[in-house]
Amino acid sequence: MVELLRPLLGYARGGGADARWVVISGDAQFFTLTKRIHNHLHGVDGDGGGLGEDQRTLYEGALERNASELSGLVRPRDVVILHDPQTAGLVRSVLEAGATVIWRCHVGLDVANDIAREAWSFLRSYVTEADAYVLSRAMFAWEGLERERIAVIQPSIDAFATKNADQTAEQSTAILARAASSPAPRPPPPLRPRLGDRQPEALGEALDQIVDGESGLLVADRAICVSSASSPRR
Repeated sequence: MVELLRPLLGYARGGGADARWVVISGDAQFFTLTKRIHNHLHGVDGDGGGLGEDQRTLYEGALERNASELSGLVRPRDVVILHDPQTAGLVRSVLEAGATVIWRCHVGLDVANDIAREAWSFLRSYVTEADAYVLSRAMFAWEGLERERIAVIQPSIDAFATKNADQTAEQSTAILARAASSPAPRPPPPLRPRLGDRQPEALGEALDQIVDGESGLLVADRAICVSSASSPRR
């Protein structure tokens, strides 16, 4: 999440958009639970724990404290993008503050199983009130979500980051050798478009202008991204 949001917010702010990032807090129990939900969305049992009423009480209690603080930062005409299961329980409080709410889920499963459906059941009552849902793949769409509110946007990357730059065969071989791997064959041509050798002097240089209301995009005073401090791994 950090890798996605840090450059994207830089681009937006460099282009003149009032975009900002808020990180929620929670104790170890809360993040153990949200990691369990994350794993279940992937169809994996994870730590084997349940998603019952005790877990719901824990989840809502942790987010209630965050909602109180967040509502003081949000104002009408803001667009708030809530990321992943950790923030789903904030949808209603942000709506009550007068903002437009988009819930973005970066994880999912192409073929759902009962474990994934358990996570859907746990989160659905929080998520369904959002104005829109953004998923990384069309197959990640849950049963019970309104299809007309779903948008599919693939995960964004920073095209100017070192890890996304083209590299020579010699560089690839050197990296693999350093990692004690076997010698690598010459890499195939890159599948992504080349962006040229010029690197931006500043993050905002990549945006020349901000589209206005005639573009068909939602016009807002500010955009606020809300995520947890770190994204759990399977």
